[in-house]
Amino acid sequence: YVNTDSLSLIEKKDVKTFHIVPNVGIERFGYKFNIGAEIYLQQELDSMNTSAFAPHLIISKHLVKNILYVEGGLKHSQYRSTIKSLSEENPFILALGTNQSHEPSNMSYSLSLESTEVDEFFVGMTNVLGKDEVFECSIAYGRILNMPFFYWVDVNENGRFYSSYVDIYRLHANANYEWKINDLVNINAAANFYNYDTIASNIENLNGKLGISLNLEEKIKFNTALSYVGKRQSLKAENVGGDYFVNWDEVYQLNSQLHANISVDYNYTNSIAAYLRINNIFNSKQELWQGYREIGINAWFGLSYSF
Repeated sequence: YVNTDSLSLIEKKDVKTFHIVPNVGIERFGYKFNIGAEIYLQQELDSMNTSAFAPHLIISKHLVKNILYVEGGLKHSQYRSTIKSLSEENPFILALGTNQSHEPSNMSYSLSLESTEVDEFFVGMTNVLGKDEVFECSIAYGRILNMPFFYWVDVNENGRFYSSYVDIYRLHANANYEWKINDLVNINAAANFYNYDTIASNIENLNGKLGISLNLEEKIKFNTALSYVGKRQSLKAENVGGDYFVNWDEVYQLNSQLHANISVDYNYTNSIAAYLRINNIFNSKQELWQGYREIGINAWFGLSYSF
């Protein structure tokens, strides 16, 4: 991911992290208690060492053995953004050191790579509705420190995105359903709802998917998938004296997206196979990111031979 011709513009990073996660499991009165904490130490080049302490507590119980399971408590997670992770999430990001022609000399344009911490109170349930039929749901509320987000910057004809971070509170509700009706038919569905206490740039409040798969005579596999992504708000930046600042009062609206895809796999023998993919059947051409639209209906066909 590094363009060696731009090494003079790249800000060197040297970050070391050390995690200790002691925990203990206790079972009393039919409940299981998992109690612990994460002790986190970080050393970054030319900066002071930082440390953090994050407790976690998870209480769980089988209300009906092998049928109804519930759990809840406080959980902690952490991850660090990298040039790779940010560019994979948003391929239109402007990153120094990559193969992009626009490379300003001001080092403030370099990507800021930070660690993100999530602390949430949650409660969840798993319910076995029948043979090979399972429903799961959960709801969580908590604080996210240094949540990465993207904002649009008019730096060339097309515009690009810079990344930044924001501290935010989030409510997240999730539901999943899977039913293997028989050896031929399988159904799966999932939905997510998010609510933030401030603008979460380029993140939808609602998404969901529904998939149906058919396995015909162990030779033909047929899959359909229907997915929905709700409306999003995208932030932009203003150029003030040659520097860009996020304008939280100017919001660009991105429309919702509804997609339907079909895939067919045919295994003629153990060594000869063929496949067909048809994507975006509804021919949606909404903006994935500000200024960058998705392609419409598309398909491809392929053959494979192994020896």
